[in-house]
Amino acid sequence: MAKIPDHLSFSQAVVLPLGLSTSIVGLFELLGLRMPSIERRPAGKVVLIWGGSSSMGSTAIQLAAAAGYEVLATASPRNHEFVKSLGATEVFDHSDPDVLDLIVRKLESSDFAGAYDCIGEEGTTRSCAAISSRFGGGILPTVLPPPNDLPENVKAIMGMPPANE
Repeated sequence: MAKIPDHLSFSQAVVLPLGLSTSIVGLFELLGLRMPSIERRPAGKVVLIWGGSSSMGSTAIQLAAAAGYEVLATASPRNHEFVKSLGATEVFDHSDPDVLDLIVRKLESSDFAGAYDCIGEEGTTRSCAAISSRFGGGILPTVLPPPNDLPENVKAIMGMPPANE
């Protein structure tokens, strides 16, 4: 529980805990990244956040960077500086027809920890799955239900905070 600042409406303030809790589930429970700590130690690995300027993406970038991961992200060009200010080291234009090749080239010289699809549209999930598959596959957290026909070595899971029972 937290006090809502006077300058925010309830509908504006509700986005932060939802984005934060969903990002925590995707990064630390599903992808298995190490948690942020007071001693900020480099993880030596790179995380891709697809949709870096979204509410989920902006919290995911901050959490992954705080945990010591290098963060690559996608966003529209008008949001590149904002996404970098959150902790992304490099931002790619999601609408660039060569975006997948550009991200793969960047990741080839890195230790890839995983991707998080913070948009959850079919195309964004497929893009993240293609990149993840190229680097060994694994879990792909997404914020909406994923398509069924992704690469065999990628298991997309809609990451949501546990429901209150």
